[in-house]
Amino acid sequence: MSSYQIALTVGGERLGRLKNEGLQMILIAIVTAIAGEFKITPFSGEVFRIGLGSSAFLLCLLLMRHLPYVYTGIITGITVLLFRMLEDGIISHGALSYSASAQMHLSATFYYIAYAIAMSLIKHKWDRFHPFILG
Repeated sequence: MSSYQIALTVGGERLGRLKNEGLQMILIAIVTAIAGEFKITPFSGEVFRIGLGSSAFLLCLLLMRHLPYVYTGIITGITVLLFRMLEDGIISHGALSYSASAQMHLSATFYYIAYAIAMSLIKHKWDRFHPFILG
């Protein structure tokens, strides 16, 4: 077998792995978007509420350490934004404009991207953290 054939084989395996990682990142994004809709309101009213999306995102990142966190954060942020815009459009029957909805939920996109960047910066130090402190 020539070195050219070996390179193609390795490249083919690598390409297959990238497709698999892409599907995994999309799965994380969808799970996070759905989990983010489940909210805990510890006090009366809706001023302070805790969404489960961040917890689901952390759990998925910890379970799938081989994924590139920054790209996963970007895909998750965009998916959460689109999911919430779609939800606003369905709930308001089109009365809310897409630009207003995007502006309202754009902070979630930046949150998941910043979260993923922070997690990628401390990824090499995970062995020193107790899981409770990391969470």
